[in-house]
Amino acid sequence: MVKWLVVMLLLTGCRKSLYAMLTSPEKQLKKEQTASGSNEIELAAGLYERAFGATFNRKLIELPTSSQATVVPKSGYWYPQSTGGTNVFGALTKYDRAFNGGQNKAAQWEATYHAQNVQWAGHCNGFSANAIRHQEPRLNVTRGGIVFTPYDIKALLAEIYMSAGYAFTGGSRCEARPGSPAFRNPATLDRMDACEDINPGVWHLAVANWIGTRKQAIIFDNNADNQVWNFPLYSYSYTTQEISAQDALSLIRVGGTSWPFNAAASKFYLVQMQIKYSKEGTTETLNQVVDSGPTMFQYVLEVDASGNVIGGEWHQQNQATHPDFIWIPLETKPGNGTSDEGNPYIDPDEVLQMWAESRGLTSPDAEPPPYDIADFDTKWGNYDKFRVSISGVQYGVAARGARNVVKIEPIQSLIQSTSDKLDVLVNGKFYLSPTLSPGNIVEFPINLDPGFSKVTLNWKTSQYREFSEDVEVYTME
Repeated sequence: MVKWLVVMLLLTGCRKSLYAMLTSPEKQLKKEQTASGSNEIELAAGLYERAFGATFNRKLIELPTSSQATVVPKSGYWYPQSTGGTNVFGALTKYDRAFNGGQNKAAQWEATYHAQNVQWAGHCNGFSANAIRHQEPRLNVTRGGIVFTPYDIKALLAEIYMSAGYAFTGGSRCEARPGSPAFRNPATLDRMDACEDINPGVWHLAVANWIGTRKQAIIFDNNADNQVWNFPLYSYSYTTQEISAQDALSLIRVGGTSWPFNAAASKFYLVQMQIKYSKEGTTETLNQVVDSGPTMFQYVLEVDASGNVIGGEWHQQNQATHPDFIWIPLETKPGNGTSDEGNPYIDPDEVLQMWAESRGLTSPDAEPPPYDIADFDTKWGNYDKFRVSISGVQYGVAARGARNVVKIEPIQSLIQSTSDKLDVLVNGKFYLSPTLSPGNIVEFPINLDPGFSKVTLNWKTSQYREFSEDVEVYTME
């Protein structure tokens, strides 16, 4: 099985469980991916092609060997929970006075739920998402007689983006020690376990396409262990050296002379990639970049007979020190009251409107490129009565030939009786009627032709009678 990319998972800026929103509270992700990463590459390609309407280039020889994002994301404060979270400088207290009738709601919630005594717990995913999504605030903004400075607005943006949607371009998180190909089950050498994190082939293609070709910054978790440190990644350069299969095996600490992982691999390349990213500040900053300095990753790429990158393995020096995952932030939403999300007493729309005013914009939607990149299809899969995902992702992309699974999560009391019924149609033709159980999630496999398909969900329920929703799905060639 492939380890599917996960969307709308909580990235938990420097803290907690990665998958608290949509998965069970297990301590380790127990999914697997092929060692080649081929299926993960397909889904990364689908996200890219949906975002840009352009081909996701997989040919190693054609990829830019160095590039920098058009806009370098600015640094921000990560608001550690051990020192007061996003209210450390009083921004939430101001918000309560302006929007919550002077009641100590947002500030008290932050002090209660974002107050772990863990040194790395904080809001780095919030500041990183804001850096990708928005230009820096410029002007003071007044609400209800309370003056919000640009520093206050940045703190509020870091808070609301704790609840944002996310689209993964590769990887996942495991809280255990990173794995190694040397310790895989000999019977399943072609499968990389979740604790080996992002496949190097997916990493290389995502970085080279997003930053290299599109010059669009992305976010990555720089830690392979249980801690999560998300930062905006904006620059890279790399060198390649073709090597033999035997040399490749030696570099990843696996013996032998013949490559056991991916039969389609005909060439192997040692890659040394240097990256730069915007680090967190020691306090809130404006229009500054705390540069990470060069960080080096080494890995072996698998390339097929057509010159396409089809996967890879981490160099022995980076098997325990490599990125967990890479992602882009989508639209934010109100917090749901759990500590894994943003503050439920802060209205994202109010904060975004203050930010727009501070920039001299009439609306948050007036944000210019490249900050508007995450505006594509962010409502996909969300309906009044349920939420839809396909093989764990929620941006409407399926992989051809893979075992795609549609998952429907009821938001309201949608299914109340065994007599309730769901008919699934694909492009107007009956496909199947899955078994329904009251209160439970609905799952069923689906195989679609390449291109766009209309999946119609016709419901007949005792609670809502008859209603229908259309779901558009893009299946990659």
